[in-house]
Amino acid sequence: MGVAIEQNFNYFLDNQFTEFAEGEWVAIYNKQVISHGKSLEKVIKLAKKTAPMSKVLISKIKKTASYL
Repeated sequence: MGVAIEQNFNYFLDNQFTEFAEGEWVAIYNKQVISHGKSLEKVIKLAKKTAPMSKVLISKIKKTASYL
């Protein structure tokens, strides 16, 4: 995993993202949400305008924890 993706992943894990709705997609770059929304296609399209996609983390917001 590249350094940029790892930093973005750690940022994702360390935050609650309470301002976003359950099921929204977020694109994270440089420890910032650069786009978000219900449509993955739109989130990616907006993220591409801001950052190189190889350094962007995209994930879906889930408000409940998962346990194995």
